[in-house]
Amino acid sequence: MIVKKDPICGMDVNPEKAKEKGLDINGEQFFCSEQCLNKFKGKKENHFTEILLSLSLIVVAVIVYLIGHMLPFMGIVFLLLSILKLIDLKGFAIMFSQYDLIASKTKIYAYCYPFIELVLGFMFLLQFQIVYAAGFTFLIMGISSVGVAKNIFSKTKLKCACLGAKINLPLTRFTLVEDLLMCLMGLMILLGF
Repeated sequence: MIVKKDPICGMDVNPEKAKEKGLDINGEQFFCSEQCLNKFKGKKENHFTEILLSLSLIVVAVIVYLIGHMLPFMGIVFLLLSILKLIDLKGFAIMFSQYDLIASKTKIYAYCYPFIELVLGFMFLLQFQIVYAAGFTFLIMGISSVGVAKNIFSKTKLKCACLGAKINLPLTRFTLVEDLLMCLMGLMILLGF
C-alpha cells in the first residue's frame, strides 16, 4: 500500500482513500481531513462540525444523567473504546504516548490504558466498587484532558488515539470535550449527584 504524508499535519494518508473522500488536490496532494485540506487551500478552519459533535455529546450525557442511566452509559462507552484500542494495541500505545502526560513518560501505561478502560467499563456496568471506579475515572480522564489540551492549544497536529489506531482522526477539541465530560461524570458520582 502506498502511503503519502499530509503536507499540513504530517500524518500518513492512504491516497486512494483520500481521493474517495475528496481529500486531495489534483491527485498530487493528499490530506487526512477536511480541516487540513482547507488549511492547505488557505481557508479559515470551520469548527462547526466539532462544536456540533461536542454539543451533541453533552446533550446525550445530560439526558442519560436525567433518566438515571449514567453508570450503564459510562460502562458501555469505556467497553467500546477499550475494544477499539485493543484491536491494535501497539499502534494505540505509540499514538497515545505522543500526547498523554503519563504515557509519554512510560510506555507501560500506554499499553495498560485500554485494559484500565475495560475494567472500568465492567465496574460501571456491574455497579461494582463505583466510588473507586468514579475516582479512577476522574483521575485518568483529568490527566488525559490536560495532555490533550496542551497539544491542541500548542497547535500540534497529532492523530487521536481515543478510537484506536485503526481509525484515522485528528486530535481536536472534541477529544477534549469527551475527556472532560467523562472526568465530570466521575466527579459527579464521587460527589453523590
